[in-house]
Amino acid sequence: MGDKYEQHADAVADAVIAGKSAEPLLGEYTGVAVPLQEEYPNFVQGEDSHSKLKLPMFPHTKTIQYQPMKGKVGNIQAQADRPATSFQIGQTLGVNTRGYRGWSGGTSGWVTALDESGQRISLPDYLKVKYEGFRQGRDYFESLEGHETELYGKKLSLAPGYLDDTMTWGGSADLTYNDQTKQLTYGSKRARAIINVRPGVDKIHCGVTYALRLPDFPHPGGNQYGDYATVWFRVYEGPQGDEYLHRGRGSAGCITVTDNVWPDIYRYLINKRRGVHFVGTIARINCRGN
Repeated sequence: MGDKYEQHADAVADAVIAGKSAEPLLGEYTGVAVPLQEEYPNFVQGEDSHSKLKLPMFPHTKTIQYQPMKGKVGNIQAQADRPATSFQIGQTLGVNTRGYRGWSGGTSGWVTALDESGQRISLPDYLKVKYEGFRQGRDYFESLEGHETELYGKKLSLAPGYLDDTMTWGGSADLTYNDQTKQLTYGSKRARAIINVRPGVDKIHCGVTYALRLPDFPHPGGNQYGDYATVWFRVYEGPQGDEYLHRGRGSAGCITVTDNVWPDIYRYLINKRRGVHFVGTIARINCRGN
């Protein structure tokens, strides 16, 4: 049954991609809802009256528009991600914002989940979670990391395809900002950065090592700076209380990276860990005055 089903769906996909009508091939699917879920174990009823057929055998994502009964518009989508039911209850997984095997291609560094009340919440890449099961077309899990009140311990769910059992995490990322050279050192690399404040306002203190938090939420101030630039890392217990390490051009106390290398810094930091709330540390060195 599976081979016939996959061949049929592949034929539909190829027809649409070639610009041909797929209606003759879709006859047995239109007007069928619950029986499909019983007959095809990979069939998932999506949100907003859309339907998805998840076919892991396809090498690339294909989306085919079709017209089901009662005039509603839906789609059949074949994705290269693994079936959601392949994970074990209690298994530790990572959030993959690009989708399993990178099929979504997203470079924001965020994916939108739902909490228990149905509220939307943005999750960062590499967030460590504990799997709780698959139901009603979604993967359910508990966040094992993040801000103490906003994310840590939260019960959440995602559409299938954004949990990954191949992710690994490293130890603490320890960065320095050199006040004299205006350079941020991360690993063996350097990037130009600035810290500016208004008169009478303290900068992060010289010689003090501050913890860097996991990303908290998308920061629109990074929208114009390219990939991953809305992902900011908060300087924990900074003197103003809202200092971040981020990409940009200006600074009001933040450590602002002005070089166009933020994706490299992001990739260096995002899977590093210092406990369950932090990715590492940062210190201001070789200071001049405040």
